[in-house]
Amino acid sequence: MRWLVFIPLAVLALIAQISVGAVLRVGVGATGLSLSVDFLAIVAVLVTLRVRMATDAMLAGWVLGLLIDLSSVCEPIGLYACCFAIAAWAIFQVRSAVFADNPLSQALTTLAFCLLGHVPARLFVNLYVRATAVMLWREMIQVLLLAVCTAVFAPLLLRLLRRLNRQIVAQRNQGR
Repeated sequence: MRWLVFIPLAVLALIAQISVGAVLRVGVGATGLSLSVDFLAIVAVLVTLRVRMATDAMLAGWVLGLLIDLSSVCEPIGLYACCFAIAAWAIFQVRSAVFADNPLSQALTTLAFCLLGHVPARLFVNLYVRATAVMLWREMIQVLLLAVCTAVFAPLLLRLLRRLNRQIVAQRNQGR
């Protein structure tokens, strides 16, 4: 994997998450829930579907999760890094059963990644950091909305990022 290409892509995804993601966020009635897109998860799925080794997928997930941790307030650093690394490993393990260029496969893979990456983190924060389970169901519904919206937009964004496949993944004969 070409890390000198991945790191700027990850930072651009974080900037898009903070700026464009905030503009695209749509409130759902008076419930306080919102529809939003997780650009970092889409980049993680892009990398996980293309790299050849599970360690590259896990490291990319860890870096993207760490960027989420560093951009959030009042949450333990490393929580999303670990959750995204585990989610990337899980998606890497099942990627041979899906077609990487099929939009439905991309949407389902992104949905699974978001659920595997966000649900454990939100559970940990609500049960151990805040020590209150009062808003737990609301948090889980918010994670489900985030996962569904990200899965809907993932095929479009992955199609736009298709040109980066060769730049991110190193060729087989490189380095020999």
